Amino acid sequence: MLSVILPTYNRFEIVEETLQKIVTLETNIPFEIIVVNDGQELPFNMQHEKLSIYKNPKKGASAARNFGASKAKYDIFFFIDDDMWISVESIEAIAQLYQQHFFDKQCVNLNWQYPKSLCDKMRNEKIGRYLLHANYHTLEGRSKIKVDSASSLVPVTSMGSGSFAIGKSVFESIGKYNENILFQGEDIELSKKLNEANIPIFLYTPITCFHNQKDRLDINEFLDRDRRGYVSQFENKKNETKHSRLKQIIYTCFIPFNFLFKKLFDILPNRAAFDIITFKTIGILSSIVYFKAWYQSSKNHK
Repeated sequence: MLSVILPTYNRFEIVEETLQKIVTLETNIPFEIIVVNDGQELPFNMQHEKLSIYKNPKKGASAARNFGASKAKYDIFFFIDDDMWISVESIEAIAQLYQQHFFDKQCVNLNWQYPKSLCDKMRNEKIGRYLLHANYHTLEGRSKIKVDSASSLVPVTSMGSGSFAIGKSVFESIGKYNENILFQGEDIELSKKLNEANIPIFLYTPITCFHNQKDRLDINEFLDRDRRGYVSQFENKKNETKHSRLKQIIYTCFIPFNFLFKKLFDILPNRAAFDIITFKTIGILSSIVYFKAWYQSSKNHK
C-alpha cells in the first residue's frame, strides 16, 4: 500500500537512527522503505525485508526522490527526510486516507516537530536557542502558518517533502520533482505545480512526526546548510530575489567582516542573558551567506 521514500546525503548517524526506528514498526499495513543514497557509501550494513537501499551519487535530492518513486511497488508515496521519525500511527493515518480515496485527487503533509529530547538539548546551545526563538522547531513555525488543531485536515498552499504523502498517479501527472533543483527550492516548485493543477494540499494535524535535526546545532553546519540552500535556489530562479536595496547595501558592506562576526559568535558566552546579541549575530552571518550566494549566482549567469 505505502512506499516510504527517503533520500540521504552523508548523514550517517542520523539516517541509521531513522531507519532503526522505521524497521521496528509493527503494523499489518503493507509498506516498504526505499533509501536513495546520494552521497558516500553508507558505513553500516542494515538488512530488512522491507528495506531497499539504492545509490544515486550526487544527483541531488529531487533526482533521489524521483528515483525512489520509480522503484516503488506501491501506489502511495510517503516522502520523508532522512531525519524524520515516523510511527505506526503515521502509516495508519495515511492508510485510512487511502481507503477514503483521498489520494485520487489530493495530497497531504503530516504535522511534525522536533523531539522533546532535542528541544531540551537546544536550550543549552546558542544555535538551539536561536531556532527555538524563531519557532523553527515546528512545522507551524517554519512554514509561518497557524495550525487549527481542531480540524484534522487543514487546507494549505504549499507542501514540504519532509513528511509528504501523494498518490503515484497524481505525482506523475504533475511531472514529479524538478531534477535541476539539487538541494533546496524543490518544494516551492512542486507546490506551484500542485496549485496550478488544482490539486488540493492538506496538513494532517492529529499525527505528529519527529524531525531529528540534531546535527544542525553547530554554527558551521548551520551556515553551510544555508549556503547550499541559497545556491540551489538562486541557480534555479536565475537570480530572482526578494530583498530591499537598503538591505543589500548593508549586508554587502558586512561581507568583508564575516570572520569578525563569526569570531564574535564564538566568544559570546553561552548564556541566555547574551541571546539578544547572539541571535543578531547569527542573523547577520546568515544574511552574509545569502548575499554571497546571490552574488555568485549573478556572476554565473552573466
